[in-house]
Amino acid sequence: SNPANPTGQSIEGEKLEQYVQISRLHGTAVIMDEFYSHYYYDGEGKSPDEGGADDDSNWPKTVSSASYIDDVNSDPILIINGLTKNWRCPGFRVCWIV
Repeated sequence: SNPANPTGQSIEGEKLEQYVQISRLHGTAVIMDEFYSHYYYDGEGKSPDEGGADDDSNWPKTVSSASYIDDVNSDPILIINGLTKNWRCPGFRVCWIV
């Protein structure tokens, strides 16, 4: 899980890119649980109540291994995500694997 639940420890930037590169180099599948990928609140966003834009430009940052995928048909990364956490739809057991 990235960020890890319950600690919030995160793999991002160069380190996340290295995970993808190592997986590609060795042909080893890596399963990335990104159900919490939108739970990063260290950006500059302000809520609409405080004058921030009420659109996607003001959303907290997202960290995903998808940023480092070169070819979805050959890179051995499986990304698992869903509606439950990032889109705050508890009870909706809808997910996807890319």
